[in-house]
Amino acid sequence: LEIFSGTSVLSGHCRRHWLCVGPPIGQCFDLLNPAVYNQIARWIVTGAVWYIHFGTPCKPWSVSNRNKSKIETFGVQCLRATIVLIQLCRSFRVYRTLENPLSSALWKQPDVVRLLSHPSVLQARYDLCEYGMGYMKPSLLVGSLLGREQLSRSCSGGHTHEHLQGQVKIKGIWTWRSCLAG
Repeated sequence: LEIFSGTSVLSGHCRRHWLCVGPPIGQCFDLLNPAVYNQIARWIVTGAVWYIHFGTPCKPWSVSNRNKSKIETFGVQCLRATIVLIQLCRSFRVYRTLENPLSSALWKQPDVVRLLSHPSVLQARYDLCEYGMGYMKPSLLVGSLLGREQLSRSCSGGHTHEHLQGQVKIKGIWTWRSCLAG
């Protein structure tokens, strides 16, 4: 199950490798909606899922975030829900991973620091350009899924990166390039 799925790259990749994948929980499902949250918790408790990936929104934790108040509130709410579900996953032995950019302030949040200190948590650091993306975006994946350390890859060079700086106008709305990077 992929939560905060963005463009559902992970879910799509898993499907192509014949893994049974639940519906990606992205913009059409609101994890902050109690009905959605409770359904996910039921799936964990009943063993309906064996793995959950949390691609927690990175915009609230970005060093380039300038609109702090509204976005930070959303970010804290999402993180709080994520942490509780990760703890539930641990209790019911459901594999779990959490992903965010390497420079994200999320990794400095006290609840996340405590989560990272658990002996079952391992890390993979990778550059997204090594997985076919047009930008480098150094990222960190932490969790309990076995083999995730094999995902660690640094940029091998020999290609160009799209710079995720500044804004671009999409459908008449100015958007930060870094927000488009998933």
